[in-house]
Amino acid sequence: MCIRDRPDWEKILREKIDAKLLYSPIIMSLYKSILYPLFKLYFRLEVRGRENIPSCRCIIAPSHQSMLDGFLIESSLPYNILKKTFFLAYKQVFGTKFLNPISKHGQTILIDANENLKYTMQYCALPLQFGNNLVIFPEGARTRDRELLEFRPYFAMLSKTFNIPIVPVVVDGSFEALCAGKLFPRPKKIRVTFLKPINPNGLSYNEITQMTKKAIADELKRNPVLN
Repeated sequence: MCIRDRPDWEKILREKIDAKLLYSPIIMSLYKSILYPLFKLYFRLEVRGRENIPSCRCIIAPSHQSMLDGFLIESSLPYNILKKTFFLAYKQVFGTKFLNPISKHGQTILIDANENLKYTMQYCALPLQFGNNLVIFPEGARTRDRELLEFRPYFAMLSKTFNIPIVPVVVDGSFEALCAGKLFPRPKKIRVTFLKPINPNGLSYNEITQMTKKAIADELKRNPVLN
């Protein structure tokens, strides 16, 4: 494919589509009210850096160690930010009979990588177009060995297209609590750290992606959770 034949993803992402978002601020607050004290008690959850979350819309980009991570982010966000935050998740995982009711009323955007790529990407951009925050796990999958996976650039494309800062987030300890293949979580210490925002101005997709990964990797090395 020659350069002039490549799709203009920034133009595509800005296009309006006939779709609506389901807002559930009361349900989201209820989830947090239940999960946060539970996680504090069972996982000794520690949350750092909430002051780094901007008051304007942003993309929240956490590392991904466990199935617990989305719920950990949800419980760690301040109420006023959580109410306007949507989560990106795979339909194959969170669209199941068991998890779909939670996802449906949890401001979750369910995607299927095998469906229409253009529409899927546009649909994922809806929260940002309406002034909300969006949580995207850049790795796209849980680590199997605690090491960071390669970061996929879609979150960087959204950041640059809409000129929205990215807040890298380190979720550490959830691998020991519930790694892939395990069914019941163990009471291991977990820490969620919100890092300083990355502004996309003047940066390429690759630079945004690598800066986000480096910020997370550096924090993991500097302040590991000791279980």
